[in-house]
This record gives sequence, structure tokens and C-alpha cells, in this order.
Amino acid sequence: MYSRTEPGINVLKPCCFNLSGRMNGAITNGYEEHVGNKTSVYVHTAHSITTLLYLLKKYGYKSGPHDEQGIKYVMIPEGVRDFQWLKALLRGEKVSAGPYRNKLPRNYYSGQYNESRFYVLHQDFLLYVRNRFLLSHNLKKTLWPLVRPTNGAFALFLALHTCDIVPSRASTWNKKKWE
Repeated sequence: MYSRTEPGINVLKPCCFNLSGRMNGAITNGYEEHVGNKTSVYVHTAHSITTLLYLLKKYGYKSGPHDEQGIKYVMIPEGVRDFQWLKALLRGEKVSAGPYRNKLPRNYYSGQYNESRFYVLHQDFLLYVRNRFLLSHNLKKTLWPLVRPTNGAFALFLALHTCDIVPSRASTWNKKKWE
């Protein structure tokens, strides 16, 4: 990925060139040859970072990604529960209400939580991506507020809006289907 050095100047400099983004479970143990073992950016919601511990335990998933280089955690606030999570995370407290009540969010970041490496996607960006790029008939139905792109789609659009060139490589369990 590359980014312009200044607006209006066409000189490109490496910006996100060596970044590796992961979403959801992103199990890498045993698959390093295919997906690498570096994670630079981890895109998640409160739901994904908590639920995956239970859903993917049988596949070796133990926690959100961590490393010594300093992962940038990017949170997608999809509802009130995410703001309750965020409030407790920033204060270093347990969540006081909602589905994550009495959970300590900092425990889910593998001991790597650092406020300077934690980002929250702005609601306007989320709406922009959903309304501009998600062509779904469900947006015209009663439950339209529940319709949103996946964490992976938000991660890709974040990269596309941050850098000029975005090399993308995805891994799938059913590779033959996509060849």
C-alpha cells in the first residue's frame, strides 16, 4: 500500500506496504506459510473479540492477536454494547451494563492494550461505507439499521481510503472455489 506524501503531489511513498491486517479469528498457528504470522492491524467489534474465544477454541484460537511490535487495534462500533465496551476499556474498568456486563475488556487484548494504538472507526465512515458500497435490498426493509458490511469489508475500505495502492490477499478454507 502506498500513500501520497502531501495532497496534490503525485510522489508516492510506502505507507502501509508491510502491513498485515486481520479480522475476527484469523487463526495463524499452523498456517504461517500461507498467511504469515505478523499482524499489524486487527479490526474487530466487542462481539467478535469476545465470542471468538468460544467459537474458535477447538481450532486453537486463544485470544486476539498480539506481538511485541505493537498491533493497532481498530474497533468498529456497531451498537450501544460497543460503546459500553469502549468506555470500560478506556477507564480500565469492568463493563457496567449490557451483554458484556462485568467483563474486563483489557483482558481480551492479550496484555497488549495501549491507548495510543487503539482506534475507533467514526460512525460517519461506517455509514458512508454501508450506504455507498453495500448494495442490499435489506437496506429498504424495517431492520435496515442491522444491515452492515462485514469486519473484513470495513478493513478493506479503511485501507482503500488510507492508501493509494492496496495489495489484497485473502485466505479461505475452500481455495478451489475461488480459483
